[in-house]
Amino acid sequence: MNKYRMSFFLSFLGFFICVSKVKSELSASLFTPTTKTEQILYISSDDKIKYLKLTDEINLYFNDGSKSVFKSKHPTSQFELITSYAKVKSALVVDEAPLSTIKLRRNKDIYLSDYGETKKDFILTAKGDFPSFHLNDAWLTFLDWEKRTLNLLFLPFTQKASYQLKLTHGRNPFFVPKTAMANQEAFFYTDGNEKGEEAVIYFNMTTKKFRIIHKVTDAGQTLSLCSFSDRLFVAQFSITSKAPNQIFEIKNWSGTQIPQKNLLYENMLKHRGGIICAPFSGTLSFLRRPNDGPKNEFSVVQFDPANKVSEVLLGDYSFTSLFYMDKRLMASEGGKFYVVSKK
Repeated sequence: MNKYRMSFFLSFLGFFICVSKVKSELSASLFTPTTKTEQILYISSDDKIKYLKLTDEINLYFNDGSKSVFKSKHPTSQFELITSYAKVKSALVVDEAPLSTIKLRRNKDIYLSDYGETKKDFILTAKGDFPSFHLNDAWLTFLDWEKRTLNLLFLPFTQKASYQLKLTHGRNPFFVPKTAMANQEAFFYTDGNEKGEEAVIYFNMTTKKFRIIHKVTDAGQTLSLCSFSDRLFVAQFSITSKAPNQIFEIKNWSGTQIPQKNLLYENMLKHRGGIICAPFSGTLSFLRRPNDGPKNEFSVVQFDPANKVSEVLLGDYSFTSLFYMDKRLMASEGGKFYVVSKK
């Protein structure tokens, strides 16, 4: 699932964890730099597995040992490490020479390794961008900027993509599809038409048939996805539209009947980004502007689809992004990164 992209790229070097001033009912553990030689890519929630960038190589720290698992060709290379909550595989996205081109839409090298693997290095597997793991890391999806395709790779067979889905979004050349996978047959992704109107598409990997199961009402809305087993949740948030922000659960997506859309959440306040999935808790998180306060202020909100209750976890910050690193909910503000957790 695309929403479980657990990567963390800091613009500064080094780290330590300290407790910041609590601004609401939750605590926010702040990551701040201490040394000039280390850069965080990933830290597991139990702190037993760490991937750090040291100058031009990636080191894996485990228990009381460490090992170099990747060495770059250029000192200016940029890295991003992606894992899922399953922690079976790890993907390393490498941009070897980011300063050599002004081309923003470019494929990068995607390397794969077993999570926490100490005996083998990362192996070059594909060229693309925005990789995401699905179904306990049995599948990897990634965007191919050059071919404008969304590739699905079954990881036991990595020589060739199992499926290449052509994207048709004609208005936004930088459009990145959101993805989710319910089972070995059902794959969901977002795409758009020439007007910029996004839709959720169901692709049956057995029959190779496509079906549009949800569309936005205008081009000023954007979609994001979450799938917990066979349950599919779609968030429809407004960018420039005055329409309400909504979260649906969509049923009957695999049959011949019209898909059933159950409205679970609706709010007129400004939202930022999309929904972030937590399959281990069955909750969705997102950023939402408070009822009153500065226009640039966004709070962390957690929504439980089971009881349709949303809870403001942390406010009084100007958060710009939200993501999970392992099972820790992370939020960023002004170049700083916080771990959001209940007291």
